[in-house]
Amino acid sequence: MNCDSLRAAILELAQNRFFLAEQERSDYFYSLVQDGVFARSVVTLKKHTAGSGGNKTLLLVCLSSTEQIALGAKWAADVRDELPEPEASDLYLFLSVDGISDGECSRLEADEQFCRKYVLRPYESYSSLVMRTFLGPLEVGDEAVSVADPVVSAMRSTEKEHNWLDSPMQEHWKRLFLSDHESTVIASLLIDERNQEE
Repeated sequence: MNCDSLRAAILELAQNRFFLAEQERSDYFYSLVQDGVFARSVVTLKKHTAGSGGNKTLLLVCLSSTEQIALGAKWAADVRDELPEPEASDLYLFLSVDGISDGECSRLEADEQFCRKYVLRPYESYSSLVMRTFLGPLEVGDEAVSVADPVVSAMRSTEKEHNWLDSPMQEHWKRLFLSDHESTVIASLLIDERNQEE
């Protein structure tokens, strides 16, 4: 078992907004686990428009059994310890585990200890897994396809309790989320705007 197909799916979707970065550091993270323990790969991505910093570190783990999941989690913890802040918050663990149940996938994804996790579901392709991540587009160009954007859904449900998050404000936020700004810049802009309104 290897992670080549998962890596290929990630790189294919990422190429429009990101490029591979920090190969030497990725190699170091890879070496934190002895060879032969489990199949793995490291992808460090950087937005095309980003300045210094802002790397997203993706750990790809392909396991032959559910008993090995703890080994992948330990590796993620070790890598997180090595990452400088704020890059430690941009660490993602992609898991492909033979024999895993859909319920176990959901449980693992809900647990954000060490990092954000994405788990290949038993019925899922690598491409559809990657589409569920931050690499997937926020907008779908094909009108025949109906995809519920979780960000838009969250904003609409928040609007019901907070009328200040009206349609124009939601569009403004969506433009920010789709912009080339780093996540820390977007958060600062949103917080500053909200403080000025109060």
